[in-house]
Amino acid sequence: MIRLYAKFNPFELMVRCGRTYASMDKALARAASLASKAVEVEVRDDAKPRSKNLLAIFSGGRRVAG
Repeated sequence: MIRLYAKFNPFELMVRCGRTYASMDKALARAASLASKAVEVEVRDDAKPRSKNLLAIFSGGRRVAG
């Protein structure tokens, strides 16, 4: 269960956006397209424990981690 969390304003919290993805490739493609509009986008696997669920981070329109 892979979900995207985005922050559209630097002073706001991350909010879940979009739908749930079964494929990592589809989630990363959607995150990359959303990253051009958002300040930061995180790709998380909510099925894993909180300490291990972060898969990738997009900031400034490019992938910076994961």
